[in-house]
Amino acid sequence: MPKYFWGYLAIVAAAVVAAIAFGASATTVLIGLAVLVCPAMMFFMMGSMGSMGSGHGGHGSDHTPTDNEHHTSRP
Repeated sequence: MPKYFWGYLAIVAAAVVAAIAFGASATTVLIGLAVLVCPAMMFFMMGSMGSMGSGHGGHGSDHTPTDNEHHTSRP
């Protein structure tokens, strides 16, 4: 679970309570939450990918290509 998950969850819960307190209908709040699910999941998934390390050839990889891995169009 990402480091700040519970803090973000508390902010979303406070926003939902405030929206309902200011007169937003439950349907409007649910639609708003549904719209925010995709970017939120991208945010959390990309954050967890950064904590995996460089074992998958990402940034910071120490892999040096060999002669067989250099592909050119020349013979």
